Amino acid sequence: MAQQALIEYMREKHMKSMSSTYQGLKRQVTYVQRETYEIDEKGLKKELTAKVYNKFTTPKLDRKKLEAAMEGGDVDPMLVAKHTKTKQSEPYLKFTEKEVDDEGEDS
Repeated sequence: MAQQALIEYMREKHMKSMSSTYQGLKRQVTYVQRETYEIDEKGLKKELTAKVYNKFTTPKLDRKKLEAAMEGGDVDPMLVAKHTKTKQSEPYLKFTEKEVDDEGEDS
């Protein structure tokens, strides 16, 4: 598939985007790969103790409260980091087009 080959090429060359201008349109393709974080809530609850953990949860972990507690010094961010892992999406390409003037500048 052409898109997959372009993804591989851009990954190998560490390219974030490519663009070209033709007939007054600037076409751009951008390499995108998102990251999300997953917290091992069971492990975190065990280390924090249920009493402390429950301050930051409703039926599920309240990330905003936990982040505030880390910022306020109530919870050690390194302890939370032990129970957090980064999850990446599959890479994909984002295509855009813009009209450009005669000098090739964006309109």
